[in-house]
Amino acid sequence: IAVDRILDIVEEAVSIRQQSVRGGLLGAAVVGQQVTDFLDLHGVVTAAFGDWFGSRAAQPGARLLLAESSSFVRGLLRVELEMAGYRVAEAASAAEALQAIERNAVDLVLASTALPEAQSLLEAVRRRTGIAKIPVLALAGESEHPPSGFDDCQNKFDRASMLRSVERLAAALAPRQNSVAEVS
Repeated sequence: IAVDRILDIVEEAVSIRQQSVRGGLLGAAVVGQQVTDFLDLHGVVTAAFGDWFGSRAAQPGARLLLAESSSFVRGLLRVELEMAGYRVAEAASAAEALQAIERNAVDLVLASTALPEAQSLLEAVRRRTGIAKIPVLALAGESEHPPSGFDDCQNKFDRASMLRSVERLAAALAPRQNSVAEVS
């Protein structure tokens, strides 16, 4: 997908109110007092490449919790993770993340080091009771130092490295999930 120019970048919560009947579009919403069309990237890729997502969609991936204060960055990361086949829940703060962990089964937590409470989130996840600990991947910015205590740390804008780390941590979950199923 190519564009001639970028008109504006805004960080805003959007609810698409008008569904589109045109292929390749999710619908439209008002963003910054402008009617904005939203592309259906999944639909566009499927139209161009057929059942490219088929194998991933048939087998849902690990359940991830993405804790990031910026809704814009959260949206970018969520799309990348979902395109890789993971199921993603979001949290804008450490408190929201802990509530999400209590409400939902989570296999892996991705925590932005930009969260003011990132270290306390890690400690709370580590204290959480259960059969095995939930791995926590720190997502750092370009100039941030890697924190200690996390299972891994990747640059949040290095898509390939982040996805390799998530894949490695999620792959380590498979034996744990199988042993849990056998005990049940």
